[in-house]
Amino acid sequence: EYLLYQTLVGIWPVDGARRDAVPDGRTLEGLRARVEEYMLKAVKEAKLFTSWTDPNEEYEGALKEFISGLLPNKGGARSEFLRDVARFVAGIDRLGRWTSLSRIALHMTAPGTPDLYRGDELWNFTLVDPDNRRPVDFERRDALLAEIARRYEASAESRAALLRELVAAPEDDRAKLLLTWRALQARASNADLFARGGYEPLEVRGERARHVVAFARRLDGRASISIAPRLTAELGGAERAPIGAGVWGDTRVILPARMSEEWRCAISGHGVRAVEGRDGATLALAGVLNEFPVAVLQPSVMTSAS
Repeated sequence: EYLLYQTLVGIWPVDGARRDAVPDGRTLEGLRARVEEYMLKAVKEAKLFTSWTDPNEEYEGALKEFISGLLPNKGGARSEFLRDVARFVAGIDRLGRWTSLSRIALHMTAPGTPDLYRGDELWNFTLVDPDNRRPVDFERRDALLAEIARRYEASAESRAALLRELVAAPEDDRAKLLLTWRALQARASNADLFARGGYEPLEVRGERARHVVAFARRLDGRASISIAPRLTAELGGAERAPIGAGVWGDTRVILPARMSEEWRCAISGHGVRAVEGRDGATLALAGVLNEFPVAVLQPSVMTSAS
């Protein structure tokens, strides 16, 4: 039963306009079919009450009936249980998306080759097979990528406006697509660095230091720095994006010796400069994470020392 509730929360469809709304009857019908397939697979493979080789039809029938009761064909909007699920998901949805954006940035820049599952360029709330084998709308992905590339590359003003839209509504598929595209572009422009470069954790200091993951990839004088928030629920709640001085205060990343002072974020396109202080050269997160909640930094001027 607990697994069932977790599954519902995990794949609950969120309406951007009314994020606490119960889905319509047709959406609930599709959700019920997906959850039923997943739960039957889960209980069979758990082998506690039924299994593939020794099915317990009575138990499986009771499970299907329970799921149907939770996700009725009609009258879903009147279900207190479904209204409760919708309210709960609305309260954590954006927190999950900030965390997901952090995961993508780390996934794309950590040692190794990132594995991007088919269709995962956009927000993708799917379960294991057969749910994850549904057709992927590649035409929509192509169209969205063309749109964000055009706006991103048109001008600094156009890029800034696009980033503001996506930070204001992170449930927009373009938020994940833009980060995926720009991170892959950063890898492509420094393929050798990401294929063979070392991994160096970076120290973070300041009032929000525990809320940051930061590391550098370094090879033959070249470098890339990845910065991503964590534990975002403590940074101002679900509705506040983890960006800007109001969130990060004096938090800063400590740079190793002989690193570049001038950096540009491959995600936001924003330039930042390291500042010398009592900690040595540092990057202030109030500036680095000012337009988008994650950063992949590359030197504006290449250094000659590793």
